[in-house]
Amino acid sequence: AWKLDYPFAADLWDSSTWQEVIRTDSSQFGKRKVEAYVQRPRYELYDLENDPDELVNLADKPEHAETVERFAGFIKEFQEETDDPWAIKWLHE
Repeated sequence: AWKLDYPFAADLWDSSTWQEVIRTDSSQFGKRKVEAYVQRPRYELYDLENDPDELVNLADKPEHAETVERFAGFIKEFQEETDDPWAIKWLHE
């Protein structure tokens, strides 16, 4: 689902702030560009001490590959344990 348009929570889509962004064709939503919300990356990893606004995604950096893989494993395990219907995505990735 991460490659689909608008794979984000309904509460964001329904918010008056987001609807104003859509209505005015704005390119910014807070400190991020609108496209950062419309098309999310597969994984996100941020250094919250040095980047509290979560603007620099570290997930694609080679030095963080092991951390991303470990966290992805945690997510997969949790989805399987909780019978999450989206767990099927792991079969297709």
